[in-house]
Amino acid sequence: MHTTVLSKIPFVFIIGRPRSGTTMLRFMLDAHPNIRIPLESAFIKNLFPKYGKIKIWDEKTVLTFFEELLRQPQYNLWTIDNDFLKQELLKVPENSTFQDICKIIYLNTISFFEKNEIKILADKNPPYTLSIPLLLKIFPDARFIYIVRDYRDNVLSMKNVDFEKPWLPSLAYRWRYYNKIFLKSYNKDKSRFHIVKYEDLVKEPEKYLTKLCEFLNVNFIEDMIHYNRIKDEVLKTYPQKLIDVYLKSLFEPVSPNKVEQWKNKMTKIEIQKCDMIVGKYAEIMHYQRIYKKKNILLFIGCLPGMFYGRLYYIILDTAKVMLPSKLREMFFKMLVKIYKPWWTKNYSIKLKNISTKNHTA
Repeated sequence: MHTTVLSKIPFVFIIGRPRSGTTMLRFMLDAHPNIRIPLESAFIKNLFPKYGKIKIWDEKTVLTFFEELLRQPQYNLWTIDNDFLKQELLKVPENSTFQDICKIIYLNTISFFEKNEIKILADKNPPYTLSIPLLLKIFPDARFIYIVRDYRDNVLSMKNVDFEKPWLPSLAYRWRYYNKIFLKSYNKDKSRFHIVKYEDLVKEPEKYLTKLCEFLNVNFIEDMIHYNRIKDEVLKTYPQKLIDVYLKSLFEPVSPNKVEQWKNKMTKIEIQKCDMIVGKYAEIMHYQRIYKKKNILLFIGCLPGMFYGRLYYIILDTAKVMLPSKLREMFFKMLVKIYKPWWTKNYSIKLKNISTKNHTA
């Protein structure tokens, strides 16, 4: 596809805390015939420091980039014909931009849903919530969908998966931190952001998906609510182990059954800890705390977990500022080996089958 055509296709990012409904929303958008959105892989952010300023995309540069793309975390789970993609990338004009290259990759992903003309390319990456200024540098016209979930239900859900250490003070602090960082960008230009509450979306999906489609300038279609109809295609493609851990709930119809589970599954002390840690950000994001007064002894007991929750971001922020790009890359690789993030467990997973339909529209 010519770069002048690519430039007219807008890019949209789904962001928010993990376990807030980002994956559900990603499937809802992918069910739309005019939207293409793959599973998450943070290669845009990861490869930008090295390739973001490339002016001449000659064959050597393209091939080097392509080999690094294949090694990106979670990229091995994408339904994409890499041989076909490689040839498409080798066709790009040498004066292409990093944005053009990224759009070509997204355009060539293969969806489980039927596609017509692609009017929107989209990405779902919860950690990108912390990198909005960088994403706007790469995609100046980007728009963002921020999905937020009650912090108490979010903490409960996070404790059931291996994304982060299941330590309540750390998880509650990170919910606060994500919202704090998001609001900094949101308050600068609200027009490029659309906020949707998980609770609203699962209670009245048609109403809130219609509002979302208006923001995206596409028509709402009912298939977006019934994305779980692709169950058989997913089972043919992904290993059962991966489905059981990350995708199983997506086979179920949209339902409010998981709303306010914290009322029955959290103790009084746990609720009090969450309320105290998230503080005013609960009300800012339209959730109501039960306990607004700070219990000093309880707060002191939460400090180690809160510090742990913040430490990771302090390390990353310091490395970005203090280290040159090559040392920074080595440092991040070292962190991965030490902490073994959840996505490293999926490096060896191979897809069982990849359809070759819907290469491009």
